[in-house]
Amino acid sequence: MGYGDDIMATAQIRQARLENPDKRIWVGDGTTAMWSPVFDHSPHLCRVGSPRPGDIWVKNYTGHRPYIDYPNSVNGRCAFTDWRAEPGELFFNHIEEVASAKAMKDAGLERKQFIVVEPHIKGGFAATNKDWGWHNWVALMSVLYDLEVAQCDYGKPILEGAVRVATPNFRIACAVLRHAAAIVTTDGGLHHAAAALGVPGVVIWGGFSSPKNVGYDIHENIYVEDDDTPCGSRKDCEHCRAKMESIKPFIVGGCLEECLNEQRTKSSSRVS
Repeated sequence: MGYGDDIMATAQIRQARLENPDKRIWVGDGTTAMWSPVFDHSPHLCRVGSPRPGDIWVKNYTGHRPYIDYPNSVNGRCAFTDWRAEPGELFFNHIEEVASAKAMKDAGLERKQFIVVEPHIKGGFAATNKDWGWHNWVALMSVLYDLEVAQCDYGKPILEGAVRVATPNFRIACAVLRHAAAIVTTDGGLHHAAAALGVPGVVIWGGFSSPKNVGYDIHENIYVEDDDTPCGSRKDCEHCRAKMESIKPFIVGGCLEECLNEQRTKSSSRVS
């Protein structure tokens, strides 16, 4: 659990502000406030001072996520509720805007003219079951040969053919992402960030979790559903691996092309 979960919480924070325009809002358990870098610069949340009676609490934090059915999460499997994520929000300050603009300039990228890919999965929490596999990403790059493809640098391998974008942290990566035409990734922090920033794209889902819970309508969600999905296995899972392997690079490339064509049509309609 990490930045993606915290971005989902920002939708609840926004709703809490709409319903309580004059109240102080915290994220936490009703006693202890929690903070995430995702919340930086939010105009809705308290960060200084101490909670007091009458304050509003958004109870979405590590160990207390609304999409997880904790009592039924047993035997190495995560059970899910019927909760559905709504696009969250991210706020950037001037320093982050300047840093992201420099990163794009140094990489030779033009706004809305590039695609972001994120092939890497955060370690921990069912990581291998969300991994599409490096070989599939390599194959996808050959499908996307006529597009400007960018990858944010977290110190992990960069796909051959992708433009490296120097992003020292997650927030700068998100600040770059908001200027992308689209994203291709798996279930993780950047797909939640893309939804929060209104960036369309393609999200690749295996058998671990479902876009019906933590996906967004703004994205083309490639998901192979059966009676065992989402399985929620926290251990290496053959079921999840089989689901990922069934999603071929040409399918992802085709979905991305449809997404980009839809954006071009919308853009043409606005111009006319």
